[in-house]
Amino acid sequence: MALQSSFPTLRVTSWNLLNGRSLVDGSSTRQTLERGLSRFLEEFTPDLLAIQEVDDLQPRSDGIHQTKVIADLMGTEHWHYQPTLFGTPGGEWSTTKQEESPTYGIALISRVEVRRFHIKELGTAPFGAPL
Repeated sequence: MALQSSFPTLRVTSWNLLNGRSLVDGSSTRQTLERGLSRFLEEFTPDLLAIQEVDDLQPRSDGIHQTKVIADLMGTEHWHYQPTLFGTPGGEWSTTKQEESPTYGIALISRVEVRRFHIKELGTAPFGAPL
């Protein structure tokens, strides 16, 4: 028996961005990100997009704010980027905010109006990585 609902459909998609890196040649530029997003949006049409492994101001990805670029290309102003690491992965980094430093994290982008994003800090894992 199929469930019926009077609510509209909300398409939710998760995407591991891999910091915008091309799986073909390993490049990570704005053009690579835009091409990848274009292909992604041809297959999926998310109303809510959850993204992991997002760069902000990282040298390896042309120093762009990847979340804002993706939100602009999706035609929405409803997004939130949450850094999880301050500095450069594989280099100097910290879990403590540093002014104007490159960051790496997660993001939500919504085509549906978002009045407020709530952040729940989970703290550190009881074990180290890599697992």
